[in-house]
Amino acid sequence: MDDRLAEELMQELRTLNANLVDLKQTIERSAGLVAASQLIATDAARSEVFATQLDEHLVEVGAKLVRMSVGGRS
Repeated sequence: MDDRLAEELMQELRTLNANLVDLKQTIERSAGLVAASQLIATDAARSEVFATQLDEHLVEVGAKLVRMSVGGRS
């Protein structure tokens, strides 16, 4: 009976160890996904800033063109 119990305990330990390895891999993948999503968010914020600057520049250029056409210059 002692050998059987010892074997059952060893099997349970092997199962727990395998589950821990799986959990560790899942955590590592999740950490990678979090890092990737942070990079995407950073890129999106930079793109938004660039788009805003571009919009402002286009408004300025449009205003200059209007002033030039009203002033008689082409």
